[in-house]
Amino acid sequence: MPLQGEFHRNYWENSDTRTTPVGTARLLAFYPAWQGSVVLGSILGGAAPYFERFWDRLGWWFRAQPRVMALDPEQRLVLLKTLEALEHPAFPLAQKAVRKTAVTIGFNRPESWTELSRTMKRSAGAAENTYRHMEACRLLQSNLLTSTLTNPQTNLMVELAYHGFAAREK
Repeated sequence: MPLQGEFHRNYWENSDTRTTPVGTARLLAFYPAWQGSVVLGSILGGAAPYFERFWDRLGWWFRAQPRVMALDPEQRLVLLKTLEALEHPAFPLAQKAVRKTAVTIGFNRPESWTELSRTMKRSAGAAENTYRHMEACRLLQSNLLTSTLTNPQTNLMVELAYHGFAAREK
């Protein structure tokens, strides 16, 4: 029986010149991509997808560290709140709601806002937040030298700034 080194050199030769795809093969870089995924799958069995997800998150954390360390404390709180929101079980429901309202035919016409207007009248707090948000977006756009922000970018920045303001106040 050949020695392990000789076995790998003769039978599991790493002559594959393709780049390694994202996933399991990164963990076993000394194997070609197809061999690494087979080896890792056999070692971890059904846990391989969970290990891959953990490894990807760990890698993201190390890549993000220099950028995160450059943030001020309020920005770090905003980043944490953003990650919490993205991982919340309700986020997929929010995505569905946005997709539904984004493609509602006629929603850009004022007559379609009648029920929305009635809802806002019944909820003074929601109406106040909506108008504060609109005013903050207007102020942000008016203070820019050139308007390079899209409406979604403006809305996101204002919303994140609100979360930072609320987190700072606690």
